[in-house]
Amino acid sequence: MEISTLLKDILQPLAIFFGGGFALYQYGKQQKFKRLQNLSSLWKNFSADQELIALFSTMNDIELGKHELQAQLSNTSPAVKLKYLVLLEEVSLYLEEFEVDRSYAAYLFQWHFYFAYQSNLTKTLFWDNLGGEEEMNASYWQKSRNQSKLCKPN
Repeated sequence: MEISTLLKDILQPLAIFFGGGFALYQYGKQQKFKRLQNLSSLWKNFSADQELIALFSTMNDIELGKHELQAQLSNTSPAVKLKYLVLLEEVSLYLEEFEVDRSYAAYLFQWHFYFAYQSNLTKTLFWDNLGGEEEMNASYWQKSRNQSKLCKPN
């Protein structure tokens, strides 16, 4: 067998096969990184808004035992609470539609979801001036409610 035939018939297909496999691997890594960047940009929407930070901090403080803040949470503007819920819903839709590693989502958003939907200390107060439990269980918040069950903090 000649060397040119060996190169042409055996090594060239192997090189193409391994090169194609490596290209697919790199593409997959790049797409995963892009999805993580998009998820991080959603998280930045929470951290860049002072009203949302204040709302989150209030819920966190109540969770840590500062019960004197309960009235403050209950009376927080419905517009601020709705902005918070809309961002949670956006995160939920993103997680449902794209192949995002759920552990990243849980890492970034577990407490955001928990305070609004799972915490016995904050969820009732959060929903007080939005329509209470009936509103919390409305079908249009279903994606966020379901997501809150998937990324509960430990």
